[in-house]
Amino acid sequence: MPSPLNIPKVYTTDDAVRLKTELERLAQAVDVYLRAIAQNTVPIPQLSLVNRPFLAFGEITRVDVPDGATLVMQLPRFDPANTGKRCGVRRSSSTGEVLIYAVDCLVAEHERYRMASDIHFVEFLFDGDYYPSRAGGGF
Repeated sequence: MPSPLNIPKVYTTDDAVRLKTELERLAQAVDVYLRAIAQNTVPIPQLSLVNRPFLAFGEITRVDVPDGATLVMQLPRFDPANTGKRCGVRRSSSTGEVLIYAVDCLVAEHERYRMASDIHFVEFLFDGDYYPSRAGGGF
């Protein structure tokens, strides 16, 4: 278990030198904490297979949909143990339609997420529900 943060609980506003020292301690503790978080995250590897029907945490899936076609993809299943994990979709064509849905939770407060039709990248953060990094059409 990590050690507790060594941050001041009370700040002295009467003495500028002491306040500066306390704020520096706070900044150092937050810096150490954030560096530890960065080491625990899983880096997203190279792009995975094209047009897979499902997404996986820690991966970016490239989609290339022909004109008039619809690709339906499923986000990883709901599991509270996956809180804070991410997955992504890179759209490499502006044709067709890409619909993404989740099971037992919501995507951007909707049941399904429709990617915009331009070439772009969207990352989905899981925090009980899925939160996309770019606005799309929810329905």
